[in-house]
Formats: sequence, C-alpha cells, structure tokens
Amino acid sequence: MKILILSIGTGGRYDAAAKNISYYFSERGHIVRTVDYLTLAAPVGDALKQGHAFASRHIPHLYGIGRSIGEMSAPAPAKPVVGAFKALLESEGFDAVICVHISGALLVSAYRTQYASSLPSFFFTTDFYCPAGCAELNIDLVLLPHALLHDEFASAGVAESRLCVTGMPLSADILDSVPEHEARQALGLPEHGRVILLCSGTLGVGPIRRTVMRLAGALGPDDRLIVLCGTNLRLKRELELFNYNDTRISFEGMTDRMSVLLDAADILVTKGGSMISAEAAYKDLPIVYIDAIPGADAENVRFMTHRGFAASGETAEVVARLTSSCLSGSLDPASMLALRCESFKDGSAAIYKAVTDFCEAMPVERRERKLLFVMNPVAGKLAVPKRLSDILEVFSRNGCISTVFPTEGAGDAERFASELAGDFDLVVCSGGDGTMSETAAGLIAGGHHVPVGYIPCGSTNDFAEYHVIPSDVCAAAQLAVTGGTSPVDIGRLSGRCFINAAEFGLFTRAAYSTPQKRKNFLGFYAYVLEGMKELGEIKSSHMTFTVDGESIEGDFIFGIVAAASSLTDSALEFFGQPVISGDGLFELVLIRQPSSPLELEGILRSLRMKDPNSSLVSFRRGRHISVTQEGELNWVVDGNLLVTKDSYDIEILPSRIDLIC
Repeated sequence: MKILILSIGTGGRYDAAAKNISYYFSERGHIVRTVDYLTLAAPVGDALKQGHAFASRHIPHLYGIGRSIGEMSAPAPAKPVVGAFKALLESEGFDAVICVHISGALLVSAYRTQYASSLPSFFFTTDFYCPAGCAELNIDLVLLPHALLHDEFASAGVAESRLCVTGMPLSADILDSVPEHEARQALGLPEHGRVILLCSGTLGVGPIRRTVMRLAGALGPDDRLIVLCGTNLRLKRELELFNYNDTRISFEGMTDRMSVLLDAADILVTKGGSMISAEAAYKDLPIVYIDAIPGADAENVRFMTHRGFAASGETAEVVARLTSSCLSGSLDPASMLALRCESFKDGSAAIYKAVTDFCEAMPVERRERKLLFVMNPVAGKLAVPKRLSDILEVFSRNGCISTVFPTEGAGDAERFASELAGDFDLVVCSGGDGTMSETAAGLIAGGHHVPVGYIPCGSTNDFAEYHVIPSDVCAAAQLAVTGGTSPVDIGRLSGRCFINAAEFGLFTRAAYSTPQKRKNFLGFYAYVLEGMKELGEIKSSHMTFTVDGESIEGDFIFGIVAAASSLTDSALEFFGQPVISGDGLFELVLIRQPSSPLELEGILRSLRMKDPNSSLVSFRRGRHISVTQEGELNWVVDGNLLVTKDSYDIEILPSRIDLIC
C-alpha cells in the first residue's frame, strides 16, 4: 500500500509519532510519505509555525489560554487547504491516510465529506485526551495511545465501533534498552550517583532556568543533571554561561540518543509531551512534570498524574522537592511504576494491524481506486480535453483518484503504461485504436495485469466498436469505472503487439481510407471495392504460413491475422466465421495472386458466396503462425507500418489484458 501520514510542525511528538509509524510500515514493504499539514496551508502555515514557536517560548501562558479557547471548538479547514489536499491525493494516489493531529483529521474529514470519498482514513490521537470535534469526524478508525482513554472518547460521542486501542508507537531505539551501567559508560557518566534528565521539549519551553537552578542545589558530588534544550539555542547558551563552572550539569540541543539518556537516568523531569511520557513509562522511569502550558500539554499531565502514573509541580521549587523525594526514597517511585502496570507498550504493531486489516476487509465497492488516465489530447478533434473536467468528475464520483498523463507523441502511451501501471488499480486510455494498442503493449512490456478501460475518440475506433464501448466520451468513462472485465487476446508479430489485426497487401490501405459511411453500410465488401482500386498497384509476395504445424505456401496479394476488432469481425463474419476476442486463437485469411481475369472473378465469386476456403482464398484458426518470405514486406499492424523480412513468428497472448467493457 501507499500510505500518507499527515503530521503537523507544532510539536515534536507529532513528528515522532509519524516517523515511528512510517518506519514500521516501510519495514514491511509499504510506501509511506509524511506531509506537514501546515505546508498545505502555505504561506499562512509558515507564519503559524513561527508564531507557535515564539508564543510558546516567550508568552506560554497567554498562548496556552488562547489555544485552550481555540480547542473548545473544531474549526473546519479553509477551502484552499482542502483543495491542496485533494491535489496531493490526485497527484500521488494514496491507498490510506493516517493523521497524528486533530487538524489533519479535520482536513481529511472535510475532504471525505465534500467529495463523497471512501479513502481509508485513520486518526491516531498522539495526546492523552479527546480533542473537540472528534465525535463528528468522518474518519474510519480513531486509534488510541492508551486503553484508559477509551471511555473518555466514547463519552464524547465517538462510536465504540470506531475506537481501537493501540498504544503509542515507539522508535526502534527506545525499544532497544540497555542496562543502566552500560548507558552511563556510553555517555561518560559516573557509574554511581544519581542522574536527572531534564527535558524541555523540541521547542525548549517551560520554566527551565528556574528549574535548573533549584535542581542544581540538590545535586551531590557524584550526581549529574542533563538538560535537553531542543531547538532553543538561546536557552542553551544562557544556561551554559550561567553554569559554566559546574561540571555536574551538561546541556544539549536536539539529540539522537534519547534512548540511552533515558536508560542512564534515575528520573525524568519534563514538560507534558505525550511521546516523552510514553517513552519514559516504557522504560519504567519515574516522571515529574514541570509547569505545563495550557492545552495539550496540560491534558497529558492531567491524564498521567490523576492516575498516579507521574507527579507534577506548579513551581520550580516544588518540582525540585518532588525530584529529591523520589531520588531519596522518601517518596517511593515504586508505587508510580506499579500503577502503570506495563500499560505503556509499543503500539506500532497494533496500529499496523488496525490499518491493514481495515483496508483488506473494506468492501470492494467502498474502496477508493487509483486510476492512471493515459490521454491522447489531439485525438478526435480534442474531444477529451474539451470534456476533461466532466470525465474526471465521472471518475471521482465512482471512487477513483485520477492521475492524468497526456501523450505528446508516438510511444508515450506504451511508456506510461509500462512504467506506471503497477502503482495503479486500473488504467484508462483515451484516443484511437493506436493509443489503445500502445497502452496494451505497455501493460505487457511492464508485466502488469491491471484492468484497462477505453474512451474511444480517434479516427479509427474498430476495437471499441467490436467491444460495444460507447462513442460518447463521458458514457465511455462511466463504463470504464463501473463495467465488468472481459479477457482479450493480444497478437504479437515480430515483437510488435496488436489488438485488432496485422495485414499486408491489397486491402491494407483500404482498411484505413474507406469512408466511415461506406464501412457502416457495406461492411467487409466495402474494403473489397476500395481495394479493387489498388489492384494494378499491388504485387504479390511469395510466402509460407505455418499455422500450428500446417503449411500454406503461395503468392499472396492479401493477408490478415485477426485478434479482435469490428474490422476483422466484419471480414470473417462475412465468411460466417466470427472472431472471439478471448478464445486464444488467431483468425487468418489469405488471398492468392490471380493469374488471369478468370481467377480474379473466382476470388470475387468466393467472396460473394462467402466461401473462405476456395483454391484462391484460405481461412485458418490457430495459436501460432510462423512466416517465411522472400525479401521485405510491409505489414500494417494496428494501423502502423512494420517492415518484415526473411522469417518471423506471429504469436497469440491469450486473455492477456482484462478490458473493462
């Protein structure tokens, strides 16, 4: 599957959750892309990200109050953001989307509602509380980081059938714990003494300066205080300057060794991030929270402390006192750890199972399909470009996310189908029989078995006529996404694939020059009449056709090897020999060179009498044809010239493509 993860750049916990989920899916062969919700709202999103960082560092309580008020309701995303999200889906064709923040969930919900989409969608809540608007989300499953959140979400109106307890997705580093003495040795810390880890989050916020000062006063000679300042480099410089002569205290910015730091520590002092809380709880580390910013952090602290999973202090003095009490044993941290009772487990596998099980169990009619639309923009007097928006609306209305690839020249349709079709659920091409033939050849060259639909709008549409595909482009588009599939044989002459027929000699030019009205009225006999105009120009070719072991040798002025089309069907129906597109057999008609006007009359008599096996007209069915000839010969293969010489094979690829018709 191809998975989209919607994160948001306002907190490290959301990016961490997205990264951990992405890693787990990618390791199991899925394609994953993570997108920041705020990039879809650019340039406003960039301003919001910068404003969030500034306010949370410099006016945290004012910022928190504003955020709390904002989270009391669930504002719908702006129309341009929904439009940008729709464009993202159409350009990349995702099979499912996982949101790790309520903003992304609201966006996906709005998209699914507005466009009647059934794209499988999941909201992993990341934080330990139920955000406003969760009950109204048009989302398939809400994934919870802890079992004790279930009742809170159910009480808020989220249907229990949509709730799934998974746990917090943890990184492979966090899961790979090492003994305390090994961790301290790796970090260059004393084996004995107490180690306090103080974490200020990705943005480096909270009353860190005061907390460092109070904790420093409680350190013994062998104790260590490690302060993580995140991206707040100003905070790190100030703290280093203030404590430059205290070797017991060290300061770091962003770190990639969080796991070993937690393994080495005796206690974690932190702001109310849900990810760091889950990581510390997984490693059985006591937690003391510093004064939390109102909003998500405060809700996370409430969840942890009200259940006895952690302690918190409103001031730096209280935090320092609680920390010292835990380390000295006067406040036994064992009870804190016992209450957690191993309830903080890695949720990566459970998230993976919930998503993949849902997608696999999803009814076929509800699945959103990825559609590759190969469009010949110049076919049929621009018939498709003029109605492209209508065609795409038909696709969208029937649960398809379309990616359009317009051709610019010969071979493009084959290349697109060969290189891209494997990433899509179905392929639809528009143009004439040439475009359809190229698309089929591309599917074969790429080894793809993807259903293919056809919107006929070219100068030659015999294939569509044979398969009763509507000539109206929107009606054909509707059939392409709602019809059943029919197996179609594909021919291959000297490596060149064909869906209709390969022909040489007398009538080949007539097949593509006869006026359509005359085709419709006279059928195959129209080609005979048109071909008679060429009789003086055509030279015979001495050839031997070996059809499944039986040889036919002679000087031939015409030959046609049919896969299936209205053109060849009308020819063979004329002889009472219908073409069946999925029978795994070729139909071959050969006409010998008449040596006299009498023999020419014999050919015409054979045609009038519908006798396919006179001395001058031969008909055969078979699976394999070997051809030998003298010199070069011009074949017309699905309307395109192919020059052959010496010997070559014509083979049938039985039921090789599944045509939607």
